[in-house]
Amino acid sequence: MGIQISILSIGKIILQFVLNNFGVEAVSAFTIGMRIDQIFFQIYLALGITMANYTAQNYGANKISRIKEGAEISMKIVSIITIFSILILGFFSQQIISIFMDAPNQKIIELASQYLHIIMIFLFFLGTLLVYRNILQGIGVVGIPLLSGVVELIVRGASAIILAFCFDYTGICFATPLAWLSGAIVLFAGYRKIYIRT
Repeated sequence: MGIQISILSIGKIILQFVLNNFGVEAVSAFTIGMRIDQIFFQIYLALGITMANYTAQNYGANKISRIKEGAEISMKIVSIITIFSILILGFFSQQIISIFMDAPNQKIIELASQYLHIIMIFLFFLGTLLVYRNILQGIGVVGIPLLSGVVELIVRGASAIILAFCFDYTGICFATPLAWLSGAIVLFAGYRKIYIRT
């Protein structure tokens, strides 16, 4: 898990390095956006940690069917949280952004709103990523979550560089969500492989 966190941090450093080329307003807007998305991240993370404990207990008791049931219920919860999050970010993003600013700056508000409106489309995949990562870690599978972290690093770094070159600030906004999507695909595929075996 420590290696995985380190890998993800490297991806964020690459993203920050690319972002610095777009000026102070873009950096400020992106930073505010990331602070806000961390609030939503914590909600999904809490669900993921809950699933890690739930999975470990049921795996130890050899109640595999309960793990599968828990995964299905968790994804329903992720869907509900995602809808709620999209409504909040879709209608109140500018008001939330203003809380993080000492003085109003319309350009920063617009850029931060753009980031939030892009990531909100991908929040479901963030929830998927955290749920299945923790389920797999709860049953002692570490290779697939580590592979997911590597894939996230590659996709985040490559997306930041390539999309920023093609689409400027908008491209950078897609780097993290695409990393969530790619990581979620790896984790779900790994979970399904184990699911079929059991």
